[in-house]
Amino acid sequence: MNYSMNAEWVAQRRSSAFEGRRRFGETTAERIANLSTYIGHQRLVSDWDSSPANLLAEIVRAASELPANLQSITDVARWKADVLIIRGEDGSIKGLRKPRLNLGFRETSRGNLRLDWWVDGDNSDFNYHERDFRHNPGYKDLSEILFIRKFEMMKMKIGQPASGNLEIDLRPVLADVAIGLVEETITSLRASFDVTLYRHFNLKRDESSQLVFYGILTAEEVKAKQIEEERRREEQRVDQLRDELAKWEAKHGIGPGRAVSAWEVMAAARMRIADRLDAMKRLGATLPDGQNALESSIKGVKAILAELNTETPPFDMSEIDGFDPRDTSGNQSIARGERLQDRIRSMVAPEQFTPPSYPIRTYDATASEPAYFGVVSVREMVVRMNEKLRESNQFPISTGDYPTNKAKFARLVRRWQAMDGYVVAEAAPAGPALSMR
Repeated sequence: MNYSMNAEWVAQRRSSAFEGRRRFGETTAERIANLSTYIGHQRLVSDWDSSPANLLAEIVRAASELPANLQSITDVARWKADVLIIRGEDGSIKGLRKPRLNLGFRETSRGNLRLDWWVDGDNSDFNYHERDFRHNPGYKDLSEILFIRKFEMMKMKIGQPASGNLEIDLRPVLADVAIGLVEETITSLRASFDVTLYRHFNLKRDESSQLVFYGILTAEEVKAKQIEEERRREEQRVDQLRDELAKWEAKHGIGPGRAVSAWEVMAAARMRIADRLDAMKRLGATLPDGQNALESSIKGVKAILAELNTETPPFDMSEIDGFDPRDTSGNQSIARGERLQDRIRSMVAPEQFTPPSYPIRTYDATASEPAYFGVVSVREMVVRMNEKLRESNQFPISTGDYPTNKAKFARLVRRWQAMDGYVVAEAAPAGPALSMR
């Protein structure tokens, strides 16, 4: 402790009025030293039983007795070393685990603050018996670690406004120092022992760290308080997530659930990103900059909706005002294309199926090849097939599937044969001919 700094600290404050907003240091030792000097300079030393000097003396006495009281705990001869040994797989000794230590503090019936320890019978890690902790009049209890007298006088003014009487207004500060001594002792014991604490301080401080509320909680009360705090934190987290969804909707002009549903339906239909973005605009969404920005943003709100266990509403592509969806499955197999059609057949209204602009170049078929299908040209075959596709609420032939070569023409023939509404009419020398019902 730097006492020259302590004297300087007090000198700067000796002429100022006490405002009840000083901690007089951080550690218990610092606060005791600074308070002692301050009390002396303010001439608060008297024979009055509850004077600041006498109350501080009780804290100092308890602190001075602490090393002797801890000997019953820290004496390794009292430890059951055989049960503390940590052995490796080969049986070698790797070290010692921390002895288990029960701690609890309480206010006695006479208003004193007491910190005790005890053992759990034969399961204890110490060579003591429960009978060793029985109170014997005239002897110091083995269980006593700290015993701070007159604590009730110190705590009675906690949370109350300053009275202007310095001897009274210092009491909450003295109570804070006494509590700090108990807390520091418990913290130091945790470094060497596996501590189970059966009492907890319930303290509240103001913005200047001054103690404004004091209480003692049992372990059960602490657990209940933790559950309540977790519930409150969860409510705050949910409120925060809902705020994020509200901000997202305000920014993009569309509900998060509807946006997620629409995007997933369009993704399942293998629509191009550009078509999806156009569809989202038609739904009233305001798109952020960048082609991939909306997709990334939708993934984010989807995760939030999942975290909130919120189901997204169903979406039908007919809700897209004036939108012309495109078939992007042109390079897929016929079977896969049909499965895609089945998935989206119920999503889109028939009037939205407008055939795209096809290439000028068409497969140069022989006169007999289209004749098998009751048409005079490959292009007429495409027109007839699109009509039937429209009637069955399916997408028209895409530009990717348009028969510009022999392979695509053969694919078109297989699709023609697989369509509902076509049957084999009669056989021809070059192959089967199909006609429409």
